[in-house]
Amino acid sequence: MIEQANRTIENMLSDFVNDTQQDWEEYIPLLMMGYRSSTHESLGASPNEMVFGRPIFLPVDLVLGVPDPEMIRQTFGSEFANQLANKLEI
Repeated sequence: MIEQANRTIENMLSDFVNDTQQDWEEYIPLLMMGYRSSTHESLGASPNEMVFGRPIFLPVDLVLGVPDPEMIRQTFGSEFANQLANKLEI
């Protein structure tokens, strides 16, 4: 399973690095975010959901719209989440 994950990450890196392969470390954080947020067929969920029990909010969520405040309250249930949801509504 680890070898498959490594192959997937190598394939992702090969799509982004330059011809001299000198800039690969710049892409690791973004590629790992994509990997961790993608639903895996074998798991039926993303790695983030398996570890934290909820989906990850991506930068694209900021572009396409913020998550529903009520969903934030239900998902996180903390005072901070309530305050954040209230601010998002405003």
